[in-house]
Amino acid sequence: RFDNSLDAVSDAIARERHEASQHVVLRAYPERLTRPNPHAARPAIASLTIFGALTGLVLVLACTNVAGLLLVRTDGRRTEMALRAALGATRTRLAAHLFIEALVLAAIAAAAGVVIGHWTATGLTLAGGFAAFASQLDTIVDGRTLMFAAAIAAGTA
Repeated sequence: RFDNSLDAVSDAIARERHEASQHVVLRAYPERLTRPNPHAARPAIASLTIFGALTGLVLVLACTNVAGLLLVRTDGRRTEMALRAALGATRTRLAAHLFIEALVLAAIAAAAGVVIGHWTATGLTLAGGFAAFASQLDTIVDGRTLMFAAAIAAGTA
């Protein structure tokens, strides 16, 4: 019954578009077959949650290491800071100078992280084992991703 109705609709579409050489085919499927199964990807989502938490832990460790390196670098620049203070720079100006240096480094690192993350997500999406549930994941780099990276960079600086 539905097939006859769909054939009539497809013929009307073909006539309307003047596509006599191409036959438009419409098929009806039960709704339950067209919706994704929310339970099918549970193991994959659990493993991705674990990998996300581990990635966050690595991010925290990397930020801590960079912060330590910046502190050591700042300590090594004592004479430069003393010279700037002797020439009339205020403590606020010196702190702003150091903060801007750290912010530039954090912004470069965030940009590199976004690029590497995009490449990794694209590579994982194209991988064989990941493709089974990749359609359920949002791996595009959009404004939210960039804002998150900028917030992390600002917080790191």
